[in-house]
Amino acid sequence: MSEHIIEPTLQSETLELTDEYILSQIERIAADRAYLEEALVSLNAIQTGGPGDVGAAGKAEGISRVVKAHQETNRRLLDFYESLWRDRHPRPATEREKLLATLVEQLSNPAVSDCTKDSIMDLLADALKG
Repeated sequence: MSEHIIEPTLQSETLELTDEYILSQIERIAADRAYLEEALVSLNAIQTGGPGDVGAAGKAEGISRVVKAHQETNRRLLDFYESLWRDRHPRPATEREKLLATLVEQLSNPAVSDCTKDSIMDLLADALKG
């Protein structure tokens, strides 16, 4: 397989994290199939000496490991960009989540009586059941 060398470059400008940038990176990762094509070409180029040829099997296993490592790297990059997207587009809290947050807040309020806190605990227990 050919070598992919990424030369580091110094950038003086700050990268602006936009929705378009995140989506373009996801699209770039999804479109990157060159490593698969190279792996298939390399596999086809392996000369076998017949059944039990451990040299050819070792080469094929090596190529397989490289492809799996590349896929794992892509998976982690996609997870990273997904987390960036979620940070930029948080899901609004549901009514249930808002209610639970209010009840928990009241439990930590020293001005709320213990009797009321017991009632809140009952409400929380019921809410968490369903």
